[in-house]
Amino acid sequence: MLRVLHAIKRLFMNSIVTYIPCWPIRYGLFRLAGMHIGKGSRIMMGTRFEGPLSNIHIGEHSYINSHCHLDGRGGLLIGNNVNISNYCKVVSASHDMHSETFAYREGSVRIEDYCWLGTASIVLDRSILQEGMVLGAGSVFKGVGEPDFVYIGVPAKKTKRRKLAGPYDIEYKPLFL
Repeated sequence: MLRVLHAIKRLFMNSIVTYIPCWPIRYGLFRLAGMHIGKGSRIMMGTRFEGPLSNIHIGEHSYINSHCHLDGRGGLLIGNNVNISNYCKVVSASHDMHSETFAYREGSVRIEDYCWLGTASIVLDRSILQEGMVLGAGSVFKGVGEPDFVYIGVPAKKTKRRKLAGPYDIEYKPLFL
């Protein structure tokens, strides 16, 4: 019975709540479902969720663009002033390919402050994107990235240092998106 209730909750969140065109209403329902969302952060319409929303923690002034996929099964921590571009996927659970039983496994993902995930990039379980890291559009990342470096490709490789003049706050706060 509990499994059925979780499935209904997930269906409701992914099929109805994420398409409500008013942020304050979505925000209230996300919080009611257990998600932790910091001041000034936004999750745009069409974002889908996997696993318990209480395992997803989003810091302040972070921006999750439309049609992303956030997986909280293994735990997901998104820091402050993080920009996750459209169609990104963050996956915190998978299977062991060497297991004869296709064993399920979870591994948390941590995206630290000032990171930027380019359009349609993918972050896999057991990954840490350290402060200021950029993941290029369409890239697939697994592992621990170095702070303030740009990673691109499949698999993502470190290419160059990001040159930030200093910290910033993402202040884009649309009401109806």
